[in-house]
Amino acid sequence: MSKPIEFGEFYKLIKSKKKKGNKDNKDLDVLLGEYEEGKKAESDFDQLGQIFCFIGIKELYNYTGIEDISEISLLDKNIWDYLTIRMKRNLSEYIKIRMIEHVESTDLLAEIANKWKSEEDVLKKNLEGLAEYVTEGIVEIII
Repeated sequence: MSKPIEFGEFYKLIKSKKKKGNKDNKDLDVLLGEYEEGKKAESDFDQLGQIFCFIGIKELYNYTGIEDISEISLLDKNIWDYLTIRMKRNLSEYIKIRMIEHVESTDLLAEIANKWKSEEDVLKKNLEGLAEYVTEGIVEIII
């Protein structure tokens, strides 16, 4: 049985950026740099989840046009409604779709499965659920 995955450090860091309102994102940038390829992951799903955390924050920035978590968290409902219209989907849908598109446009699942000697089909079956799990965590903190 594999170890459950969790991204507590990642979510705590996002919360701290939201609360502090400080513009210094070095610690977040360092963690995102580590998560970009999931090099410190402990399992196949951990690696994919870390990559999804990286994509989630980058797509949050793309969606809003703002690269500051504290500023993003201050956006009011009218702005979020406008962004939903402009982007033709809400933030959760947007991030989740971008995660899945990234996987589908690369050999990521095959690379992860090969690295961890796991089955690509198992990763593929759980792809949407993992994308949703990571996305919900990000959106719940931000909005």
